[in-house]
Amino acid sequence: MTLDRTSIPLQPAGKLGLARFDDNWASLTHLGNQAFSDHEFKRAQKMYALALNEAKKILVDAKDGQADLYPHCPPMLIVSAGNAARTYQQQGHMRAAADQLQSAVSLFVEVIGATDLPPMLRQAFAEHLPRLTHELEQLVIGNNKAALASIENAKQTALSFWREASH
Repeated sequence: MTLDRTSIPLQPAGKLGLARFDDNWASLTHLGNQAFSDHEFKRAQKMYALALNEAKKILVDAKDGQADLYPHCPPMLIVSAGNAARTYQQQGHMRAAADQLQSAVSLFVEVIGATDLPPMLRQAFAEHLPRLTHELEQLVIGNNKAALASIENAKQTALSFWREASH
């Protein structure tokens, strides 16, 4: 999943300011949590999808060099993808839940492996990748080969990053 401003229709985070952007993401996540608690999973899914879109927008701005956004991106993406996956799981859509997390893992791998991105951004993603792969591992039932391959690829990408960073 390659992100650029044309794939995200809403206003970039940088134009809203970091605090306002965090408020948007937090508000959408809160609304999703309320809907989830009320067992209104379709509404929760919609709110979590909007929150994930907000998290992806902050990543776009971080990729453009806004260093103050680096530490925010990975946790926001993990929370949003995890919330969406749990909502799918509650509805019995295990494959969609795994796909949601695999998509997030792929995005993390893309960022970590992108040598043209700032090292501090790549490091933030590498530091948070184990949490994301753990969530995917917890969700995978049986031998979902695609999910297992995604996890292994992510681990290898992170290992390569840390080897490169140590030199």
